[in-house]
Amino acid sequence: MSTSTPMMRALAASIRAGVPALVWGNPGIGKTSVVTSLASAWNWHVETVIGSIREATDFLGFGVEVDGGEGRIGHVAYAPPGWARAAAQADRALVFFDELTTAPPSVRKAMLRVLQERYAGDFALPDTVALVAAANPPESAVDGYDLEPPMANRLIHLDFDFAQTAWLDGLTGGFDTVAQPSMNELIGPGDDQHRAQVRGAVTAFLRTRPDLIEPGVPSDPVQAGRAWPSRRSWTNAIAAVSEIRPDDTDAACLLLAGAVGEGPAREYLTFRRELDLPTPEQVIADADKINWAAMRPDRAFAVAGALRAYALGNRADKTTWLGAINALSAMAENGLPDIAQGAVAALLTNHPGDVPVPRRVVDAFTDLFVGMGRWAA
Repeated sequence: MSTSTPMMRALAASIRAGVPALVWGNPGIGKTSVVTSLASAWNWHVETVIGSIREATDFLGFGVEVDGGEGRIGHVAYAPPGWARAAAQADRALVFFDELTTAPPSVRKAMLRVLQERYAGDFALPDTVALVAAANPPESAVDGYDLEPPMANRLIHLDFDFAQTAWLDGLTGGFDTVAQPSMNELIGPGDDQHRAQVRGAVTAFLRTRPDLIEPGVPSDPVQAGRAWPSRRSWTNAIAAVSEIRPDDTDAACLLLAGAVGEGPAREYLTFRRELDLPTPEQVIADADKINWAAMRPDRAFAVAGALRAYALGNRADKTTWLGAINALSAMAENGLPDIAQGAVAALLTNHPGDVPVPRRVVDAFTDLFVGMGRWAA
């Protein structure tokens, strides 16, 4: 029997997006076994690192003197810890930081660079390595701590939820008979159009609510130790939500609330439903038939952002690049040049060298082409 819950789909999306996730839950409910068995079912190597029995050097690296050679001054380099080397050597690996809230503050401080910049000592973890943590709430942990805001804001916070029927089936027939779903079964293969739509929609929302971009660290220490909005957490939210299926609203809610908090997440989801965005391919195909003049500015910003993200995500496809820049020209010709101009500037900066820029684009964005007549077809 295979199981799938919104939490598991949100976790899989975080992993594929390369965003570190933190699974919260009381002791004894199966957080560790589910996360590690999921990775094992994907044939990933698993490295479990328990912060409460580690030292800061297990994340900062071990200082070793490096001989500078004849006539040169030596220096100290920070060799990577064993868990980082082992994970990097595997085809795919998940590093599981267990019992995060019982790690001493000095150790968690050393973990900050690992979680955000993916460096252990002077060693950069490759993209084949995913980072996931688990924690008990401080009140139910042995010598538990609230997370510091810099640590909390680096993570997507997910409350553990595992299907009870799967657990009961495991009790009956053995837990090795409970098949874990593959990543594709959980979240599908990924979709560039959906990724572009998410990026465009979130960007458009934040234009209407700039107060939610960087409101500051919550004054309540408990809230500061969970999800709250910042430039970093919005970026993480975009990356993770982009990896789920477009119709998986339940997982999207968990990811957004886990990254930026429940309030901003609800506001964004309401905004997103009202936008009813077309896909970038639909816009490209019907650019001259769309009633741009009647389009709300926030919807136009979202469409322009999606076109920009889709074209830049498919740089090798010259047809997509031309289709997107022509659609943005149609937007400009129908009274929305200021909204389209930023996206066009980004596409021109990433211009396929052997593709002439259509005259229509030059005429629609004259200010961008001052002194750039060489772009014209």
